[in-house]
Amino acid sequence: MPEANGCIMMAEVSVFQSLRQPKLTGQILYRCHENESKDWTFHFYMGQLIYVHGGPHTMRRWLRHVSACCPQLLNLNAEIAVAFQSLDLPTCAIHWQYQVFGHWISRGKVTREQVRQVIVGLVQEVLFDLLQADAEEVRFQASSSLPARLVSLNIENYATKADREWQTWQAAHLRQISPNLAPVIRQPEALQQAAGNVYRVLSKLLDGQRTLRDLSLGMKRDLLSVTRSLMPYVELQYLELQAVADIAEPSQGRMRRPPGEANLTPNPTQPSLQQPLIACIDDSPIICQGMERIVTRANYRFVGISDLLRAIAQLLAQKPDLVFLDLVMPNANGYEICGQLRKLTLFKDTPIVILTGQDGILDRVRAKFVGATDFITKPVTAITVLETITRHLVTTPSPPDSSS
Repeated sequence: MPEANGCIMMAEVSVFQSLRQPKLTGQILYRCHENESKDWTFHFYMGQLIYVHGGPHTMRRWLRHVSACCPQLLNLNAEIAVAFQSLDLPTCAIHWQYQVFGHWISRGKVTREQVRQVIVGLVQEVLFDLLQADAEEVRFQASSSLPARLVSLNIENYATKADREWQTWQAAHLRQISPNLAPVIRQPEALQQAAGNVYRVLSKLLDGQRTLRDLSLGMKRDLLSVTRSLMPYVELQYLELQAVADIAEPSQGRMRRPPGEANLTPNPTQPSLQQPLIACIDDSPIICQGMERIVTRANYRFVGISDLLRAIAQLLAQKPDLVFLDLVMPNANGYEICGQLRKLTLFKDTPIVILTGQDGILDRVRAKFVGATDFITKPVTAITVLETITRHLVTTPSPPDSSS
């Protein structure tokens, strides 16, 4: 085979055949000449995959999976900036993201299993994108200066799964639809009429900045079902799928974003007005302050209400998307307030989550009886709160009736 710059050039080699290199220590690089942003690099040690990066959404993809697999990193921007500053970039033999994982593991910020979950997610997405892009050029480059191995993956297992996902994607007539596209609403009135009650959720999610993959992970639903549920609206031209830029990589310890680009990572000081508003009704200012830290660090808006006599009036004025409601308070209790809210048209479908220091069956039954949506036990954790918000505010919409 011809060689160029120490690399072995290969033409017309299938993606998965070229990845089967039992003893390779080094990199396999793929290129799609139609798009310079579609370059991918796989790092191997003795035939085992240790990392992958590249493609059109290198940073967005990484942030998406780190956020999902490492929920304890509440202020992800800050964590990345601190770790990035510690790197000696000129001596890095592998992508800086991998070095950040090593930094976090050594300081107990994340576990190896969490890092493995992130890398597996990255591998699955990249393999799918490679198949869809039909990469045209493959290069092998040996290397002996790789860093400590955080994980080792058998590429064969993931290649088989990616191939199966790609076949299913094509069978659903989605061959030309990239999961890296972002849906945006083009005809809001028509979409509202077709989607009904789901429109409220759609109007918040489909802002042209969240890709199909972002939506899938946020909804905790598989990519295919999310995409298929939106395609009828796309075909009716109520929605449009548009390309979205990647998020800029760190520079001098700071995270940068292209102008107009949505922040996919938590920002505790600047929650977007497009983000859902979360309310907490609790007579304890300490509880409200704790909830505010959790909620705003996840980039949601927050309102805390400790004045129980004005609670309903404040809720009517603020119109929150979800309400956390303390069960036991002086002069009122969560059951009474929940029942009053459910009598108001504005809060007929608003998720109301009861907070309580007790976890009895009778309390849960009574909470459901007065219309509570969910029930969590204090002291609450950040993971529990954020999982509850995601569970009740993000749902997969139903497609419009094809007969209409």
